[in-house]
Amino acid sequence: MNGFTVIAAALSLILMGLGWLLSGKIVRENGKRLPVYLLYLLVTVLTAVAVRYHQSVQPGDALGTAVLKCCASLPSVLLGLRGFLMERNRFDLILLIAMTFGMVADVAIWEISYPHDRIR
Repeated sequence: MNGFTVIAAALSLILMGLGWLLSGKIVRENGKRLPVYLLYLLVTVLTAVAVRYHQSVQPGDALGTAVLKCCASLPSVLLGLRGFLMERNRFDLILLIAMTFGMVADVAIWEISYPHDRIR
């Protein structure tokens, strides 16, 4: 992993943590979830762009790309976890499990789809 990967992943995690901390306050005060969704969407898009940039600059860095791919999918998992913790129902638990499997599958599919990017 290079410095770009570390900085991009750290920034992504900081923004997700900020969204996590603010989500309870935002929802309690005005009942609107849209600002939290938009923040997590922004993090997902920016991290996905970072993944593509990283792949073009460091094509042999499989670990760095896998970390960024995880960071791109993590907002969905966090939204599922937040929903489960707020509602505590079976639907939100199933959604959380599905999002977690989706994140793992996203990284696994990348590993299978881009074998030429790995260090030989």
